[in-house]
Amino acid sequence: MMTSAERVKVWRENMKNKIVAVMGGKCCLCGYDRCNKSLALHHINPSEKEFSFGAIRACPVKWETIVSELKKCILVCHNCHGEIHAGVLQIPDNCITYNESIDISPKNKEKTYCPICGKEKPIHSITCSKECAGKKSRKFDWDKIDLLEEVKNKTITQIASEIGVSDVAVHKRLKKIKALKSTRVVAGV
Repeated sequence: MMTSAERVKVWRENMKNKIVAVMGGKCCLCGYDRCNKSLALHHINPSEKEFSFGAIRACPVKWETIVSELKKCILVCHNCHGEIHAGVLQIPDNCITYNESIDISPKNKEKTYCPICGKEKPIHSITCSKECAGKKSRKFDWDKIDLLEEVKNKTITQIASEIGVSDVAVHKRLKKIKALKSTRVVAGV
């Protein structure tokens, strides 16, 4: 199973590949196309720029939002991009911008079924909705383990991983146990 960091890395690479594909797949000035990492987007009119494409790496947005920004850009290699900003190169009128005819839809639209309600869900999701995810998270029987004993020997993250819940769930349960114990002490039980 992929870690969240690995999923983010894959998402970023896939998004870059999609963007390069719909922008013609090569530098519109020199034709460079050997490495997508060496290609960049250049806003034709910087005053129309709503966001930078580096920003979506940190905070993803809908594809439709990205497309509206792509229509204001051209795809260039890093060398040509630097020369444009230095004033050495001028952008010709025939540079290709966003190409709507290129199909970038996922080729594999596999579906699986939600383990809670049985509805169809995307293969990368565990459940079909937030509601089902909440129901799934409530299934752990906390009476099965002595959490206070476990905490003495393991980290919260280790415990959460072993029993299949989040770190937050373990923290909440510990807080609840400690509150119960303090109530019993105050009540003299």
